[in-house]
Amino acid sequence: MKTKTKPEQTEQATVRVTPSKIEPELIGVDEAQVLTGVSKWTWRFAAYNGKVESVKLGRRLLIPLSEIRRLIAEGTRPRKDGLAAGTPAAPKQHVDA
Repeated sequence: MKTKTKPEQTEQATVRVTPSKIEPELIGVDEAQVLTGVSKWTWRFAAYNGKVESVKLGRRLLIPLSEIRRLIAEGTRPRKDGLAAGTPAAPKQHVDA
């Protein structure tokens, strides 16, 4: 009568991968549309006319996130009250008449 034996347990290194925020360098025009609200056709037009850097991989047109950040920075207008971004506005004082 044969008895079943457990297979030998060998020591294996346990690798734990902690999730970290991995941000891609390039995104497709569809993702650029979702992030910015600008249509994918506008992104394509800007890329093909050299207004933004782009990478063509097969059929995909990819836009560097650095280009999206650059366009947002160039289009950012200062606040009317002159305070820095993120600074809460001073509360309005009511004048009793």
